[in-house]
Amino acid sequence: GGTKAPVEACVENRWPVRREAREVGGNEGFDDSALSTQAWAKRNLIVALRATWGRAMRVERESCSFYTPCYCEENVWKLFERLARDEDEWYAVVISNPSRTAVVLEQRAGSAENGGLVIWDYHVIAFRAIGGKADLVLDLDTRLSFPTPASTYFSRTFLPLDLLRQQFGEVFLKVVEAKQYVREFSSDRSHMRLPDGRWQSPPPDYPCILAPDGVGRFEEQMS
Repeated sequence: GGTKAPVEACVENRWPVRREAREVGGNEGFDDSALSTQAWAKRNLIVALRATWGRAMRVERESCSFYTPCYCEENVWKLFERLARDEDEWYAVVISNPSRTAVVLEQRAGSAENGGLVIWDYHVIAFRAIGGKADLVLDLDTRLSFPTPASTYFSRTFLPLDLLRQQFGEVFLKVVEAKQYVREFSSDRSHMRLPDGRWQSPPPDYPCILAPDGVGRFEEQMS
């Protein structure tokens, strides 16, 4: 399931989402005449920040004890558990291409000398959009702030599109509503096994996230 969109659709805030913008609470309980110009400006800033970050601020990187490097798809699933009341606003975004070379900057797994560059076979992030426009990104693998404003994330995380296409071909983002992602995600983690059975990277310490039928559908869901 899900829809695929070229990278520029994300950068230009044309995500295929259906969530309407919400109004932020206004002047209840305020005596505007008692506010100085400076206090009024400060209050407006606080309201704007609340509108931008919303409940996502309740999820802090340090509180995500479930985080496991190299298992971004499960990290996002776990994030959606934390954001259960907000999941109508949230989407999973699978970053990949046919050659399985997703070039991502500002990653904790990359070196500072190379700008945190990592070439993943795929990468999954959590994304919020309000009124059809980019809002926030949650990426537990990024070196950027958490959450990250979407405009900042996409401008600093991806190389210029022309260069990406020239070197690696088209890059697509598969957008899946959070509810659908949580409901349909199913992985037995076999894709992380080497031919001799060893793990490419140590798995999470919790059981595999599997659908009721116990069938892993990782390759289908990541493509």
